[in-house]
Amino acid sequence: MERGEERLLVINADDLGYCSSRDRAIAQLARGNAPGHYRLGSASLLVNGATASSAVKLAAECELELGLHLNLTEGKPVGALHSSLATPQWMLGGEWGTPVCRDNGDEVEACENLVCFRGKEGFWGAIDRGEIEEEAVVAETEAQLRRFRELTGYAARHVDGHQHVLASTVVAKAVAPVLRRHGVQSIRNPAGELELVSPPAHMAAGGGNCGYAPTGGCAVDGVGEEGGCEGGTRWSPFLVRVAGEAPSSTALYRAEGLVTTTHFIGLTLMGRHASQERVLCLLERIFAAHDE
Repeated sequence: MERGEERLLVINADDLGYCSSRDRAIAQLARGNAPGHYRLGSASLLVNGATASSAVKLAAECELELGLHLNLTEGKPVGALHSSLATPQWMLGGEWGTPVCRDNGDEVEACENLVCFRGKEGFWGAIDRGEIEEEAVVAETEAQLRRFRELTGYAARHVDGHQHVLASTVVAKAVAPVLRRHGVQSIRNPAGELELVSPPAHMAAGGGNCGYAPTGGCAVDGVGEEGGCEGGTRWSPFLVRVAGEAPSSTALYRAEGLVTTTHFIGLTLMGRHASQERVLCLLERIFAAHDE
């Protein structure tokens, strides 16, 4: 992230408030007592998450700065239930009555007989079909900003998107002026990471793909039968989509005076692909790109 001539490395954990197991892991990082002794700088809160209220209290104990993790894809809307963002047909967990997260009896409310967001694939499909109305995006964003203030006692200064909804240019056109009006200073957008994993030869550091070795040589997350295949690494359509739209949506946020990320790493660090070595390799490439 750049602010004027200053470069900032932001280490942020999203999904706070999703369930207690994630909340405890984030708190451990915030206290700096996780293996490796890294300390988390900030977290972003899912205000419609099952443990949002208790997560805010936990964050306060850790003196952890919070921003909003804007959610337009999963769970129950904070604002109007009947809008183009929501549908009664989609369910958390993939089937009726199945909670997203089980942990010591902690269960996220399933969406059986409730109106819920469309889900990740449903959201992006509706974007493509022109079914998502700008008014619905604005109203839900404002409702979540208000809920964030109610839960924390202060306004959100930074916002990122659950499942990278802020990368959508449709969303960016709707929410950029809303975020500015509400005093948000910065946003996260997933720009540049896929290029870092398959960089030009002169930028390579720590191996061609930074140790990224998909199963079968050309798949990412079990969805990788389609999408771009750079350097023998095939990205899922979702990753290609959000990374491809990020530059255009970033320009819309910057036009409203919001500080945005120049690089982001996390898309290729999920599950078995997450390691300290891969993070350091990708950071080296970011610094090398800035120094060119």
